[in-house]
Amino acid sequence: MEAGRIKVVWSDTGHWVARCSHESGVIELNRTEFPRLSPMMRDYVFVHEYVHLLCDEFDENRCNLITDEVFIRRGRSGADRRRRRDFVNRSNSDGPETDHLEPFLIVSAAVSAAAGIASTLVNVFRDPPKTGYYAMKKSERMKLVREFVDKAFQASLNTGDRSARDIFWEYMSQCGTGDANYTKWLVRNSFITRYIKEGEAKYGVGFGEVKGVDYTRYSTIKIAMALALVGAAILIIKAARK
Repeated sequence: MEAGRIKVVWSDTGHWVARCSHESGVIELNRTEFPRLSPMMRDYVFVHEYVHLLCDEFDENRCNLITDEVFIRRGRSGADRRRRRDFVNRSNSDGPETDHLEPFLIVSAAVSAAAGIASTLVNVFRDPPKTGYYAMKKSERMKLVREFVDKAFQASLNTGDRSARDIFWEYMSQCGTGDANYTKWLVRNSFITRYIKEGEAKYGVGFGEVKGVDYTRYSTIKIAMALALVGAAILIIKAARK
């Protein structure tokens, strides 16, 4: 659906903070609950509903993944994008903040935001060139992605300074996908969601989360061997000085 056809209205949506209709292109905001959300949560909800309509996306899991990426990329500065990434990584665990704004201001902001959200998603559904990664059979692509996701989780935990998502995209960027960014690639390869869930359950860390190195992951034998090597090195140095 084109951004210009999307309308935002206030409504009594029951227990829904916001909802949208694919048939009418209308996004309804709960006139009581929506103004109570924090500014960042309101923007996230806007993006989520727009993604549903702009991408004609009915699957909530896939919509959430696309929303996460678009929401972060909409940051106006590096600091803003980092705050948005932290917000996503917290999985909205914080309670809603009271922040009362006039309804007409919120709706106006939502309408003006449509063009920005649409531009972030522009061309994402164009058919990819049948070269490189996309020249492979789908079964082969799925196998490759699964391996990369698992390796990305391991690398993220081993380094402790980058998320599995960033490392995964670094891997994929070397495969000739032709996709400009992870968001565009994600729309065409939604099957990755199952592998992300597997990895998060297996490694206990979010796909977009940066977690410090967990030294308890290493076995006692490996640690003992490392200590033995350090001890041997110290003895060699002492002997050399005599």
